[in-house]
Amino acid sequence: MGSLIITVILLVTGLSAAHAQPDEARLASYRLSMPVLKKMDAAIANLADVMQSDAGLLTEEDREDAESISDIADLYRSRPALRRAIEEAGLSVDEFALCLMSWLQAGMASAMLQNASPAERDRMIERSGAPLENVRFFEANADYMRALGSRVQQLSE
Repeated sequence: MGSLIITVILLVTGLSAAHAQPDEARLASYRLSMPVLKKMDAAIANLADVMQSDAGLLTEEDREDAESISDIADLYRSRPALRRAIEEAGLSVDEFALCLMSWLQAGMASAMLQNASPAERDRMIERSGAPLENVRFFEANADYMRALGSRVQQLSE
């Protein structure tokens, strides 16, 4: 069950340089919204159920081979049970992968800002690569984001 959170962390930190520019462009233009995050939340719950019944759906090798947002989507698309879990929540695997990575990017940027002075905030957000709107959205909905993060974290326990 913990493989989903491990997959997410590995994918966030391990996107290859070859895929970085297209992913950066997609992330830069994507805007988080509560309706889509609620669908992502439902997809995560569905994925947890599916992965609890079959922990072997994603191998370590599968996770290591996913080097871009498209690779992540292809990985979920290639596993019918995982694809269905996402689609039953109302998202395509492409939007799920993009929303998940955008949410994580905004969360990481928000965490970086915890000790930043007001004068440093916008400059730090710009350096993070996360869209300012997504970071502000993340912070404006901090309680929900923490709860969502807890649900994602529960997958690793």
